[in-house]
Amino acid sequence: MVEGWRNGAGVDYAFTNNIFSRAGYRFNSYGDKDIVGVKANRDQHVVGVGVKF
Repeated sequence: MVEGWRNGAGVDYAFTNNIFSRAGYRFNSYGDKDIVGVKANRDQHVVGVGVKF
C-alpha cells in the first residue's frame, strides 16, 4: 500500500449557462524511497485546465 497525502485548489468560471472553463492545481506527496541505492523523490505537481460545454 502506498501512503501519502495530497492538497489542491481549483476555480471554475461560467461564460454562459452552457460554457465554462476550469483550472486547478494538485500536489501529491508519497515520500522518498530508496530504489536500487538511489533516493527517489515521489512528489507530483499536477496542473489541469479545460473548457466544457
